[in-house]
Amino acid sequence: MRVKLVKLGAITIRLSLFAFLLVILCQTTTHSFVANRPKIVFQSLRENNMSIYVMNDDGSYPKRLTHILRDDGLPAWSPDRRKIAFVSNRDLNREIYVMNADGGDQRRLTINPAWEFYPTWSPDGEKIAFSSDRNGNQDIFVMNPDGTRQTNISHHPAVERSPDWSPDGKQILFTSNRSDGKSFQIYLMNADGSNVIQLSDREGIHHTPVWSPDGEKIAFSFESFQLKPGYFTRDADIYLMNADGTNLINLTRNPGRDLEPTWSPDGFKLAFRSTRNGSDLIFTINRDGSNVKPITELPQTGAAPDWY
Repeated sequence: MRVKLVKLGAITIRLSLFAFLLVILCQTTTHSFVANRPKIVFQSLRENNMSIYVMNDDGSYPKRLTHILRDDGLPAWSPDRRKIAFVSNRDLNREIYVMNADGGDQRRLTINPAWEFYPTWSPDGEKIAFSSDRNGNQDIFVMNPDGTRQTNISHHPAVERSPDWSPDGKQILFTSNRSDGKSFQIYLMNADGSNVIQLSDREGIHHTPVWSPDGEKIAFSFESFQLKPGYFTRDADIYLMNADGTNLINLTRNPGRDLEPTWSPDGFKLAFRSTRNGSDLIFTINRDGSNVKPITELPQTGAAPDWY
């Protein structure tokens, strides 16, 4: 009888040890999965100033990357996911900066009394496009990742902003009011600024166009000005269209303001900023318009997401 009890005790100990090791293995695997999954970098007003954060693409594990008592925003991943370009007013005017993906080694790339906005990396990581008003109006510029060779490629008296590189690096999307001085339309040009083509023509403001990873679609937000009884309201939705400007589809159809779309790496989803819950939050949506859900929660705001 004692021998059986001893054997039973040994078996129990082994089972307990196995269960313990299994739990440790599962936890390790889970944390490894979280660490390696796609990330969304974004701006958020959480501690009295706008800072840059990164989180998993389900909204979990948010981490603050910048800790300056000024405003940092408009972050953009480098193609190798090692760097983040962003805009900051820490030197009293808005300039383009770059930092490591963990927030380290923050360096200023533009040194100009003008304001610089909307940095975006070329697919090979060799260039950064951005908009600047250094010539008296916003133009599209391109520079090396170290800030050298800053070159104006749009050269137009109208406003040009929100550049985005095509997946093959040969073309750049941007928005401009050059057609009538009022509406901002979506344009396409070669990476050197040549061969400008207008893709949209609706009266209103087209914001932040972004290519899908396969280069077949363009997502953007469109803001119409609607006069309703008693007040004037601005409504914005997320739209999709083909890369040539055809087949326009409204994805969100919401009375709030839906802005700043960004594609998931696989091209099946988008993240965007929305005011539909009363404040700026980040939502995700399938590319067919289904399964809309917030991934940030009040009181923590979120805007300008970039998914990689």
